[in-house]
Amino acid sequence: MKTTIVGAGAIGGLAGAYMTRTGHDVTLTDRWVEHVDKMKEDGLFIDGVRGDMTIPVAAAHPSELESPLDMVLIATKSQHAVEAVGQLVPLMTAETAVVSFQNGFNEPAIIASLNA
Repeated sequence: MKTTIVGAGAIGGLAGAYMTRTGHDVTLTDRWVEHVDKMKEDGLFIDGVRGDMTIPVAAAHPSELESPLDMVLIATKSQHAVEAVGQLVPLMTAETAVVSFQNGFNEPAIIASLNA
C-alpha cells in the first residue's frame, strides 16, 4: 500500500521518515516548496533524543502526486487541512483511506470536503 503524508513538518515528517525506514512505501508532500526540494535532494534530517539522523525519503510537490492515492495521512496545520484534502480529492478513489493526525476538530470539515 502506498501512503501519502500531507504536511511534512514535525509530525508528518517524523512519521513518514520512520515509516520509510521500516520499509513502508511513503511519499511526503508539503506546500512549502523549498522543504520538498530539500527532502528530494538530501532526505529528511531529524534531531532529538535518539540522536541526529538523515533518512532518505520520497518527496513530491502536491502537483506531482499521481492517482490513485491509496492511503492519505493528513498532518498539516489545522487551518490548512480542508484545503489540502480538497486538492487531493481528484486523485482519490472510493478505496482511498484518509486519516487525520490532528486533534479531532477538523474531521467533520474533512469528511464534508470528501463528499462534496
